[in-house]
Amino acid sequence: MKYDVIIIGGGPAGMMAAIAMCDSSLKTAIIEHGDKVGRKILVTGNGKCNLTNMNMGRDCYNSDSDGAFYDVIENYDPNWLIGKFCDMGMLTRERDGYVYPASEQASTVLDTLRNAVNKAGCDVISESNVKLASRISDREKGFIVSTDKGEYTCDKLILACGSKCYSKTGSDGFGYKLARYFGHRIIDVIPALGPIECSENFFPALKGVRAKGKITISGYVNLSDRGEIQFTEYGISGIPVFQLSRHIIRAINMGEDIEVELDLYPDHAEELVKMYLDKFRSTAEDVTMLLNSMINKKLAVVIANRCKIKPSAPAASLSDSDLDKLCDMIKHFKVSPVEGRGYDMAQVCAGGVDLEEIDTSTMESLKCKGLYICGEMLDVDGICGGYNLHWAFASGYLAGLAAAGIVKSTLVT
Repeated sequence: MKYDVIIIGGGPAGMMAAIAMCDSSLKTAIIEHGDKVGRKILVTGNGKCNLTNMNMGRDCYNSDSDGAFYDVIENYDPNWLIGKFCDMGMLTRERDGYVYPASEQASTVLDTLRNAVNKAGCDVISESNVKLASRISDREKGFIVSTDKGEYTCDKLILACGSKCYSKTGSDGFGYKLARYFGHRIIDVIPALGPIECSENFFPALKGVRAKGKITISGYVNLSDRGEIQFTEYGISGIPVFQLSRHIIRAINMGEDIEVELDLYPDHAEELVKMYLDKFRSTAEDVTMLLNSMINKKLAVVIANRCKIKPSAPAASLSDSDLDKLCDMIKHFKVSPVEGRGYDMAQVCAGGVDLEEIDTSTMESLKCKGLYICGEMLDVDGICGGYNLHWAFASGYLAGLAAAGIVKSTLVT
């Protein structure tokens, strides 16, 4: 069957690309290998779907590129996205900059997008696995998409295949193979916004512990973040860990030195922590009780053991040197990262199609005219807080407008 535009991938970017073409007379189709489009949206934001964030800035995104991609976000900013969803019949709610559907249900976002895709007159070819996408010929414009349901041709092709995380929702990384076929370079893809496995043997004893803290990484890069750190049987998790995980995993994969340190009492200086310990030394029954006045009891036991001090030792028997050791461990709790926990436990991927090969004024490939690439396939990953979903929506919408000829390239040719 012949189409004007085919979109491979029915996630947030693919659906928004189709919606962008709703006012054109183009015959469009989404080819989706799942039974329905947009399933990944249901697992975002803990089922509430954090759409975007009003606290938007360049430092909210990572990429190996020169940063020109951020022009897309500036042109299609949070206010634009809120207005777009309102036009599609959905209201939003903001909380501390985080923007959610007013219903606080991810299903509302998905229903809104599916309805808009349907109104745009876009065909959805579901449960269809793409085998290959290529130029029709060297001399003839257009593309041919081969699937297990047959072949389709189109004048313009949009790749919105997503990344490799959450494979149960259909993300399998196949889009990278298609991009490579068209000559694109792929920056090494790694899981991001996910937990970190560590080598220490005390982590099973800390399973389930949550602590307000600060995580700092140094060596390959020097960065820090703070919030609720979660301890698991294999290592560390929680939003602050997620924010830095792509840098930790990248360093490990490159064989670079990386140090990870947790401050388990981040609101007070080291001297003040020692003063508290000294003050309560005479009143606490044992070392565990002394430390438990400030931190979780399970952490207290591990900290004492790491300092080679018996958790059951009388607190009054502690020397000033012992207090120094305990204080140092509370403020500088070092862990040894080994690896991430894989793509299925990561929210997004870092790496992807090299943005130096994309015209970010249209999302058109600089390697293949008429080919557009958008969303998480590209080498852009944001921090937690709706930034990755915003990138998918903004870049997908721009790709759709450009494929329809509504937006023209600003590149000088």
